[in-house]
Amino acid sequence: MTTSKNARLFSSVLLLILLASVAASAQFTPTDDSYTSTLAGSTNFGASGVLDLQSGNKDTIFVRFDLSAIPPGYTGANVAQATLKLYVNSVPTGGTFNVDYVLGSWSEKTITANLEPAIGTTIASGVSLTTANKNDYVLINVTAALDAWLNGTQANDGLALVANSPLVASFTSKESTTTSHAPELDIVFNSTGAQGPQGPQGVQGPTGAQGSMGLTGPQGLSGTNGTGFNFRNAFINTAAYAVNDEVTYNGSTYVAIVASSGPNNPTPDQNAAAWSVMAQQGAPGAVGPQGPAGSQGLQGQTGAMGPIGVQGPEGATGTNGTGFNFTGPFSNSTSYNVNDVAAYNGSTYVSTVANQGAGTPDSNPTDWTLMAQQGAAGATGSTGPQGSTGAAGATGPQGPPGVVNPGAFIQNGTTQQTTASFNIDGSGTLGGTLTANVGGFGSASLNGSALVATAATGTVTSSGGYTISATNTGLGFNSAAIYGNFSNSSTAARGFGVYGNNNSPSGVGVFGSDSGGKLCCGYSAGVYGFSSAGYGVAGSTNGGVAAAFFSVSSNTNIIVGQGTSEQNVFRVDYTGKGFFDGGTQTGGADFAESVKVSGGPQFYEPGDVLVIDRVTNRQLRLASKPYSRLVAGIYSTKPGVLATPHPMDDPSIKKDEVPLAIVGIVPCKVTAANGPIHRGDLLVASSKPGYAMKGTDRTRLVGAVVGKALEPLSRGTGTIEVLVTLQ
Repeated sequence: MTTSKNARLFSSVLLLILLASVAASAQFTPTDDSYTSTLAGSTNFGASGVLDLQSGNKDTIFVRFDLSAIPPGYTGANVAQATLKLYVNSVPTGGTFNVDYVLGSWSEKTITANLEPAIGTTIASGVSLTTANKNDYVLINVTAALDAWLNGTQANDGLALVANSPLVASFTSKESTTTSHAPELDIVFNSTGAQGPQGPQGVQGPTGAQGSMGLTGPQGLSGTNGTGFNFRNAFINTAAYAVNDEVTYNGSTYVAIVASSGPNNPTPDQNAAAWSVMAQQGAPGAVGPQGPAGSQGLQGQTGAMGPIGVQGPEGATGTNGTGFNFTGPFSNSTSYNVNDVAAYNGSTYVSTVANQGAGTPDSNPTDWTLMAQQGAAGATGSTGPQGSTGAAGATGPQGPPGVVNPGAFIQNGTTQQTTASFNIDGSGTLGGTLTANVGGFGSASLNGSALVATAATGTVTSSGGYTISATNTGLGFNSAAIYGNFSNSSTAARGFGVYGNNNSPSGVGVFGSDSGGKLCCGYSAGVYGFSSAGYGVAGSTNGGVAAAFFSVSSNTNIIVGQGTSEQNVFRVDYTGKGFFDGGTQTGGADFAESVKVSGGPQFYEPGDVLVIDRVTNRQLRLASKPYSRLVAGIYSTKPGVLATPHPMDDPSIKKDEVPLAIVGIVPCKVTAANGPIHRGDLLVASSKPGYAMKGTDRTRLVGAVVGKALEPLSRGTGTIEVLVTLQ
């Protein structure tokens, strides 16, 4: 009992010493800190290592401090300043936030968006956050709130952090396992009296019996102001220190006598030119008698994180939340159930009762509740680039017979002929003279074996016509209805055997039709090209749909390729499946599966570590729990093969899903929070959302490994290449 009184006496004397100084200070860590999310209205985040803050009332932070350690009778008049100190974990989108009163009781273990208390008036508004604040502290003056709590004009239900658009950020909570940067309430109290001068030290006498506490003596005269110190916690050799900064090192306390900066500061015990011993670590004293229990002291700083314990059993499955069923645009002929969601005139409404669509949602508040109001029309954007030309349409029906003046006719001289005026014998020799007028704009004459050609152009002005039309009914092997040849040994020359140009969205530059002949490759062809130097057939497009278009009307191949022995080496069948004798080579480095992610792809980026979302089938979310056995893979940066159950042009692939790398080598976001990462280390999920860390607890590795590190990371965070090896 006597020792208990001694402890209480020591605590009281220590408090008197603090209050007798010019300005005593106190530091509080929260008893409760959590955040709520309207995107998960029934989910509690009290155990989360981070406190998320997002505008649009999506994520709101709640923090509460126990002030019972402040001496009774203290009011706002005793407070010089109160500061809320938060450590910034991330700032994806900069902006501002407000600090408001909380009007009602709550607990970090039970608070959700559906159960959160009301939020009162604003204490501090427009607190700015930018990406430069990441991994640093932000300080907010909340003196007005502490005054109100101590004066009894406002119940101490804590503080609420409310984001202003477009802020998206997060802070470290007291549950963080990677840092000890919990939220703090730092208080500076006004002076309650000056400290008297110190008397001379007497000769130490023998220890006497402990007497009872004497009466409080008169207060001494006010002393001169001393030098203030700035306690910076444990010494870090990369930090910058100013004069009178105070640090601890190996059990002793040092004060900086000159300014110094990193990155390789000598330790204080080895740098007497920059540091002076303030309090030397003493030898352990003899164990004294047990003192009485003292009054509750101010809460000390959070200690270093202990070793990670063995993973506990999986918790019970939570109750299912309320789901919504999006039905598309509103229709008054549709029957709607409770929680059906419909769109009308740019806004979104949710059905509160089952109804038959009587009246539009904006005029029927009995059956519908506004879910998302249509926003104001944005400014008109600049004109986008011209879209690609659509695919060629199907060939139309045969048109009626043309007029007398065809696109191409044959005559001898200037008089149209009705009888033969030339002949070709079996050896190919021309008899007579042939002149061809092509489209009325040019001509070519052939006499014997000599050909003289002028520039010829044809124009079609009626539906179903042809610029040049010819038909080959089968004169023998390798015969052609139209044959073109270009020969020039100069590499600068650019010519075409046959050239076609189309400027109509539904036209064709060159069109060929075949009804069953044979080529040298073993097949008949509508268009056949041969080259001994360049390309046999070439196509190009300038903003069209494609340089080449192929279609089939039966269960056959769309395209076939042959090698030198006229044997098929690749083909693509009518379903789009490809067959390749020599294998394939892609530009990516991994095999990925297209999967849906919680919240939408806009909240994710390549390199994120993803885990299975237990809320929805075939859906993933960011990893945020160390050694999670729900780990599924890594958001692929450039997949070599992307597998998907959707058709290749399905817009949902890009709109709702991301590529999940499950085999191969990909960049991955990592943190050295669990120690430096070396090549070959097994990587697991960490508490930092979307990041992997080195796995060191062998008892927790099975089912939690996402891959092996191919590059090192000595400290901090970064992106390294990882061999995805789920195990």
